[in-house]
Amino acid sequence: MSIAVGKLLPYQMITRDDVAAAYLEEWFDKDYYNELVSDAAAFKKLKSEAEYPKFMVQREYSPEESVKGVTKEDVDFFKEEYVPVLRWIAKTNPDYEAWRVYMQGVEEDYALEVAEEAVGETTIADHIQYVGEDLVPLDFLFAALGVVTAFGLGKGKDEDGASDESAPYDRPVDRP
Repeated sequence: MSIAVGKLLPYQMITRDDVAAAYLEEWFDKDYYNELVSDAAAFKKLKSEAEYPKFMVQREYSPEESVKGVTKEDVDFFKEEYVPVLRWIAKTNPDYEAWRVYMQGVEEDYALEVAEEAVGETTIADHIQYVGEDLVPLDFLFAALGVVTAFGLGKGKDEDGASDESAPYDRPVDRP
């Protein structure tokens, strides 16, 4: 039981901030940086907002396969979420580390929201499942050794292997 509890405790201690940090780390890899730098260079060449839908389709900022499928809401979302980042990259030409620092500031609130949902949706049954997935054969060996040791101690054997029944105070006294 203590092995399971020992494995469960770390899962219980995972906080929203831990999950958010993991999301941010995963989101901002070098491939994404390189993609945004390339997108920013192409975005810089746009002459007006009328070109946004075409850019969004070509650069996969929209799931649509043609400009006709891009809605005003899609363009508004693009302008709100991506345009400031693309402009900043085009203007400053940051290296990877400067970009990561900037993006973490931009996306921190969103990462915390996502993490809050993930942590809030985790139940005790989920934690028990995590523990079950984390058990290895060595854990079962230690559990068996613990049970055997507990029975040995409960039986009353002392360090020399003698039971309590042979204790000196229980022996009959020999009188001449």
